[in-house]
Amino acid sequence: MGTVPIKKKKGDTTVMPFTLKRGSVEETVETVCSPEVIAQLGIITVTALYDHNGHLVEILLYRVPQVPRQLIQAIAVIAPVYSRLLKISVRSCSIDGYLLHDLNTVLDVVPLTDLCLDDCYQPRANFALLLEIATSLRNLSLARCKLSDEGCRSITAQLHFAAPAETSLLLLNLSGNHITDVGAKHIAEMLRTNRTLRYLNLASNSITDDGMACIFDVLKDFALTYDEITNKRGRLIDYLRRRKRIMAKYLAESETWRHTFQDVINYSNRKSSGLRKSSSIAKQVSLSEVAIKKQKDEMVAQYIKAKVTSLTDQAMGQFRDPFIRNNLTTNNGWPHCIGNMTLCYLNLSYNYITYLSVKNLAKVLVYQSTLKSVNDGLLKVNIEGNNLPSTCEEYAIINDQLGSKCAFLSHRTSKASKKGHAKIGSTSVVIV
Repeated sequence: MGTVPIKKKKGDTTVMPFTLKRGSVEETVETVCSPEVIAQLGIITVTALYDHNGHLVEILLYRVPQVPRQLIQAIAVIAPVYSRLLKISVRSCSIDGYLLHDLNTVLDVVPLTDLCLDDCYQPRANFALLLEIATSLRNLSLARCKLSDEGCRSITAQLHFAAPAETSLLLLNLSGNHITDVGAKHIAEMLRTNRTLRYLNLASNSITDDGMACIFDVLKDFALTYDEITNKRGRLIDYLRRRKRIMAKYLAESETWRHTFQDVINYSNRKSSGLRKSSSIAKQVSLSEVAIKKQKDEMVAQYIKAKVTSLTDQAMGQFRDPFIRNNLTTNNGWPHCIGNMTLCYLNLSYNYITYLSVKNLAKVLVYQSTLKSVNDGLLKVNIEGNNLPSTCEEYAIINDQLGSKCAFLSHRTSKASKKGHAKIGSTSVVIV
């Protein structure tokens, strides 16, 4: 088995350089091979993609009958040397659970942001192994991997709130799989608590109006379940307990700060006292020693409290929860969530949805436009290739809502640029 680089292509054949050694003389010979011949020779082609500055940015494996584990392990060894390497693509290859475990090891040691496994069939669909630990992975593409509803369930289970991958994954491509309404319900359950995922591609699956209704229901106001209320309270109590422990730790270390700050106060008082004496004796303001000591103690206590609070905030951060107070409303005495306003892109093309889903989509967009949220909700939706009417009034509503959101973003971007802030990327409108 050998590893050779691709030099150039001629039609369906590949020109590949081989180094031959004849005695003490090495000679490079080019030969023309078809993909079938390459497979028969046991040659694995590894494509390395570089940017304009010559930095390695992507490693690509394409149409490898069986990817050896040694190759992925070798990539895990050499990848840390290439700081610009951000993506690994394994496309149209045969993989197994052991290889997914090795890829997970690569993600753990290399700050990759993109992983593409399109057209890679794995019988047990153990792709959830890639999301079991916290990594820097931002984009995961599993298009045409023959994923079933059970495989979809195992993946979405790793994206619920407080799961390791929930805080990092922004893009999930599940197009061209075997996901039905059952898998759509698992996705909807995940979207109830996930507040990080921005892009979701469900094109070319087998989802009907029932499955889409479950997804649309979590993009607008929905009632919290008893378990969600209980779990949220438990997370808040745990957060407050950890915050109290950290604050107590910093308070125990505050004696060193106390002496330092007291020295600063004593120096400033001596300096200001000397200035008052040199000016006018009649204008001196004298305080008793007790009052001066009390004032000093109050200043030191305020200083310590402010510093302990600042250090605790840096260590703990703000309380993070999908059901924080700003995201909750009350309806008939029961808490409701305003819905998932984080998801921006949703691709539903080439499924089995009908006019009912178009009506639900229009209702979602109208509802999201009434909210004053930090996030803007859906900005781009694709529903082509479904059994939909050629014209209806909901199309105008959908396009108006998406267009108004994009116009608002454009206006907000121009204002930010005038103030010297960083520009927000432009957003395009899809005509449904």
